[in-house]
Amino acid sequence: MPSSQSVFLLGPGYIGAEILGLLVQEGTYEITTMVRRAAAASEFEKLGIKVVQGTLDSKEVILEQVARSDIVIHTASADHLPSVESVIQGVEDRAKAGQNTVYIHTSGASLLGDQSAGEYVSDKIFYDDKPEDIDALPDSAPHRLVDLAIVKARRRLGTAAKLAIMIPPVIFGVSSQGRLSIQLPTMARYSIKHGYAGHIGKGLSVWSQVHVKDLARAYVLLLHWLEGNDSSDIYENPYFFCENGDELSWGECAAEIGRVLQRNGRAASAESRTIPKDLYGDIFGAEYTDVVLGSNSRNRAHRLRELGWQPQEKGTLDSLREDELPLILQEDKPFSGYSKAVAS
Repeated sequence: MPSSQSVFLLGPGYIGAEILGLLVQEGTYEITTMVRRAAAASEFEKLGIKVVQGTLDSKEVILEQVARSDIVIHTASADHLPSVESVIQGVEDRAKAGQNTVYIHTSGASLLGDQSAGEYVSDKIFYDDKPEDIDALPDSAPHRLVDLAIVKARRRLGTAAKLAIMIPPVIFGVSSQGRLSIQLPTMARYSIKHGYAGHIGKGLSVWSQVHVKDLARAYVLLLHWLEGNDSSDIYENPYFFCENGDELSWGECAAEIGRVLQRNGRAASAESRTIPKDLYGDIFGAEYTDVVLGSNSRNRAHRLRELGWQPQEKGTLDSLREDELPLILQEDKPFSGYSKAVAS
């Protein structure tokens, strides 16, 4: 691998910072990331990472950095189309100049979500080595609009660029930087606020799972495969799932939250129960709560496993009990739901 390979990463947060840490450890990349606030730059600069300031709407900043980068990784948002269009434009400009680019984008498994709203377990399972099932999803599916922009660009570019879409399931775990994920912590914060462990509907719908550190390792493994391989599979199928082999219902996750809350005197009972729709504002709002915390989203990461990826971290419930919930129970800020865009 050439030592001069340059990386531009958008979104150095929960997932992105974990990936950056692994790339820094390898010591073979020139790395740049983008931050919104100048004050956030120092922690990355200490690691030898170059920092530029901008937001996802900073088209010229993104274009300039993509022009200089052999590799682009986008972990900032699954739903910000303008930033993805800027990256694609930059990749296409490089292709015209005879420069090949690796681009890994982050989508999310809400893409696969159904309308079960916690009422049943679906028998539908998606496989990343069967891209036709993913391509058959409606354009209105969560994240699909952005994913389609990449799929269409991949067809235009052909072998002039290597484009991949990582589709994580429920991401859990405390990152190396002490950051938390979104879905289960939001469920936990709701439960602490209201004094009972809540779930959507009957809590029966299930999602696949992955620890953030296992996910970051998957990105790096995928990157190396894209760099060192020129098989037709790279250009024909952009999709990669990343799951640890466990599937949990939302009710099972709520039950573990309930046990921990009761043990810590934050709930009178460990029993979980249905969250009323008029309190969805304390989770992900009326529009997104059913799919983000109540749908089925079952998938299998066949392609990563064929590349040698295997999960190494603890499972979801152990992580909730031992790592995330102890931190969340110490929080003292008022909580009134998660209003930002959800990546997964």
